[in-house]
Amino acid sequence: MKDYMKTIALLSAIIFVMACAGGVRYYKSTPGYSMGLVEQSVKTHDWDRFCTHVDTERLLSQGFDDTMEVFMEEYNVNGDMKVLARGLSTLMKPVFISEARASMKEWVETGKVTRDEGKETGVSPKDLTREVNIDECSISKIAYTKRDGDKAVVGLIVHDGQLNKDFTLDAKMEQLGDGTWKIVELSNLSEYLREVYKAAKES
Repeated sequence: MKDYMKTIALLSAIIFVMACAGGVRYYKSTPGYSMGLVEQSVKTHDWDRFCTHVDTERLLSQGFDDTMEVFMEEYNVNGDMKVLARGLSTLMKPVFISEARASMKEWVETGKVTRDEGKETGVSPKDLTREVNIDECSISKIAYTKRDGDKAVVGLIVHDGQLNKDFTLDAKMEQLGDGTWKIVELSNLSEYLREVYKAAKES
């Protein structure tokens, strides 16, 4: 289960990377502008603003479930073992989300993660960035924005320096009452993880 918990740690690291997606100026009513607000909230260590534009609870919950499914595919977990793995993940999920969100809050507010917990899940929050080599990942650009009313999908090009490969991560966003936007889901996270696994095997 330790390898599994290292794998789900990728979700938090992805959210951390998304905070560096700025660099381009957009009109205030566009999803791209709100991406810039996420970046700004990290630079100013403003957790409240960060949470205004990033639904951390929903992202971590959705990401945990998606990563669990991909993990079982990659490690050929089937039959009774699959049932057992799902049962264990159900028990661990609330603890993981709580620890990951606490570490994320510390990271936004201080620029680092020092918490050293994780006994229940088998992975320390300090490992959330180290285990996935996050220092070599960056968002190079926003590839596209697909908007449909008060919902949108922003395509982020993530460059993995360790693999020397680009991946596309779709951030689903919803418009808030003031016209700005909030990241609520990584809609192609499963596909993203499968591509990363494949690239790692081929490297």
